[in-house]
Amino acid sequence: MHANTANRHALTICSFKCIVLVLYALLLPTVSGAQSARGSDSIDLSVNSISLDSLRGLLEIAIDTATQTPDYTLHLANAILTMSPNPIPIPDAVTARANYAAGLAEYYRGNFLISSSYYQKAVSSAYAKADKAFQARCFNNLGINQEIIGNYEEALRAYLSSAEYCMKSQDSLGGYQTYINLGNIYSKLRDPESAEDYLQKAKRFFERIEDEYHLGLVYQNLGILPRKNNSDKRFEYLNKSRAIFSDSEYVIEEIAVTLDLVSAKLDGRVLGNIPELLARARKLIGKNNLPHLLANINFFEGRYFLEVGSYKLSFRSLQRALTLFRAVNDKDGIMHTYWHLSLLEGKNGNFDSQRIFLDSFLHHTTENFNQERANAISQYEIIFENQKREAELERVVLKLNRQRLLSYTGITGSLILLVFMTFIIIAYRRLSQKHRKIFDLNKQTVKMSPENIPARRHQEPNPEITSAAATSATSDDRDEEKFIELYNTLNTKMKTEQLYLDTNLTLDVLAYQLNTNSRYISNAIAIGFGDNYSAYINWYRINESKKLLLDPSKRKLSIDQIANYSGYSSKYTFYKQFKKHTDMTPGEFQKMARK
Repeated sequence: MHANTANRHALTICSFKCIVLVLYALLLPTVSGAQSARGSDSIDLSVNSISLDSLRGLLEIAIDTATQTPDYTLHLANAILTMSPNPIPIPDAVTARANYAAGLAEYYRGNFLISSSYYQKAVSSAYAKADKAFQARCFNNLGINQEIIGNYEEALRAYLSSAEYCMKSQDSLGGYQTYINLGNIYSKLRDPESAEDYLQKAKRFFERIEDEYHLGLVYQNLGILPRKNNSDKRFEYLNKSRAIFSDSEYVIEEIAVTLDLVSAKLDGRVLGNIPELLARARKLIGKNNLPHLLANINFFEGRYFLEVGSYKLSFRSLQRALTLFRAVNDKDGIMHTYWHLSLLEGKNGNFDSQRIFLDSFLHHTTENFNQERANAISQYEIIFENQKREAELERVVLKLNRQRLLSYTGITGSLILLVFMTFIIIAYRRLSQKHRKIFDLNKQTVKMSPENIPARRHQEPNPEITSAAATSATSDDRDEEKFIELYNTLNTKMKTEQLYLDTNLTLDVLAYQLNTNSRYISNAIAIGFGDNYSAYINWYRINESKKLLLDPSKRKLSIDQIANYSGYSSKYTFYKQFKKHTDMTPGEFQKMARK
């Protein structure tokens, strides 16, 4: 487990809560029809009953207090969104921020799909397009909703848009906070390279501005990144994060990162100081009512005792964890606890009990899936109900227009359809011919080798230069010839030993294998190939991937396997480089190869 990353709907809560109550009390009498036909919880506002300036002020307070009073925020936002535009039209800025407020309220109520629908309306408004900072916040919150419901690709797109608009609005702090979210989502998409890249950028920024809190979050997320055979790095980052939070008032963050550290140690079977860490977490909780964190502490205690063979203590801790998880209705916690109880009973030889716990585990797995599906359906129904009212007038108008069109569109419609289909066929043929030309050109380049690319020509000597300059020029020519010779040697070794298939190949490794240094190799590639080391290696790897895609015996390989066999560890990098080198996606190239 780990704490939420930065910028998670983090809004400033008004220090003087009485301001909210006073303003609300002053404005409420001016609200007409406070108890509308929709029920006692609804608010009916009109421009006649309250000024736009007062409405804006009340809306901003509702946004700031959404985390504490989401129901009030939602009712106010919906009242604004359903206000009559007569006699004075509602400004787009007010409508956009009302949608934003409704999105916040639904988020804190746990309705993430409905929240996303409000954010979509806010981000598509003219106000959002003019205010880049507001647009960035909408995209960030939209990304969080998509991440929670498991739509990681959409979450990634939203976070990237948020970071882009933060930078455009010169909000560096917001941009690098979003980088932490990007690191987290790339980790979930199993792209640790991109995740580490964003987190390292955020780390450098927060180190520069000495922001200890966000630096602690960066270290925490770096610590939970999956690292093959490098658990020490995970421990290093998590210990740094823990050191930051242990010296501050962020008690919950320290507990979370402490439990992350315990989880990492259990995964790596480094059991040394786990009891001390769990005791520290218990001490931090103290008398605070934090049942969810206490449940996790008992769960990790159970796992620890299971590892060291103290089965009775493990059973007691897991039973306490199960009770607490049930109290807070943490279905994932219940499910994982049942799983470890089944493992424990298997080690004890109590196979009847093990079967009972396994059945409970499977039951909760199925129940969780069905509940999530039911919640999603329920939220979609609410979204459709909200949209139904907005689209009612539009449907009537469309129906009338459709009736008019039906009387005139017989022959005209057929002609338009014919022209359209002709255009589609012509466009498709042209696109197919273009793809075929690109494919044939790429097919020819498979037979090429980097040494076919002509090296830079030597310049003719200038008879007017001095003897010293002539000596220097001659020396430069000799150096260039040496680099070309080294480049040819490199090409021979690259082709015969297929070094480019090694996903861990670096410039230093290449220099070591050729008994030279990385600077010489870099200069040789620059002179012989005309580009840098990265472009040189990618040339070989993309060429290899094209050979695999063209090979009839390799047709059963997936695109992921093609990328792996070509020397790429990241599917994202492979797609990017393939498109850059061939002007086609791997899938398009594969389809052309099979024709």
